[in-house]
Amino acid sequence: MVSLPRLFLFSSLLMLGLAACDGDSGRFNGGGADGGADGGAGGGGGGDSFEPGTDISGFSCTDFGGGAVTTETSGGGCELEALLGLITPVCAINDPENATDGDPDSFATVVIAGTGLDPVTGVGGFATNVSLTADVTPASIAAFEIEVPGFFLEASILESIIVETLLGGAETGESVDVGALLDAGGAVFGGRFLAGFVPTLPYDQLRIRFGGTLGADFDDHAFIFDVCNGATASPAG
Repeated sequence: MVSLPRLFLFSSLLMLGLAACDGDSGRFNGGGADGGADGGAGGGGGGDSFEPGTDISGFSCTDFGGGAVTTETSGGGCELEALLGLITPVCAINDPENATDGDPDSFATVVIAGTGLDPVTGVGGFATNVSLTADVTPASIAAFEIEVPGFFLEASILESIIVETLLGGAETGESVDVGALLDAGGAVFGGRFLAGFVPTLPYDQLRIRFGGTLGADFDDHAFIFDVCNGATASPAG
């Protein structure tokens, strides 16, 4: 026959074991590289969790900031910088550090020139490409908050805006082209929006690339306000 003190001790140990298992389960489901949509390829982000494929462009960012940034420029419009740069910038990202400073009111300015004359002049490659890459911590979304002000003319020149993730300097294969938003005109007149997607693979860098091939204006701008690590489904603004 089991004495009452031993029965009480066994019951207490059993309850502690069940509580510990439940706590471990909660931490596992909370994120990690295999957390999928629940963990956002690494957890964190300070916002809601979304299913892969969700259109996050109209959501509100709740967590800004990243790490070191690098920029690259190439292509036809950039080849004209030496000729026209003294008059007006035609290929640059000004103040790139503002894209990761955690301040949603500061911004990096993207200046990209059209390249419509390239087939005639043979200057550089036909397409202009400007990119910004930021060191980041994996989060529930992989996105930048950006704005492309102006008219449909700018939308045609900034016709490609690709956001992609990288791991160890190599592309993960996950990306989205938000240029379709500009083609539709909604983002052009709608102010700031989230350019990005819900990641499913591990990553440690986030890149945004701007490109265009139509030339009519040498002073087209886009603004990168900040890396966005989390968002809520409520409309932006």
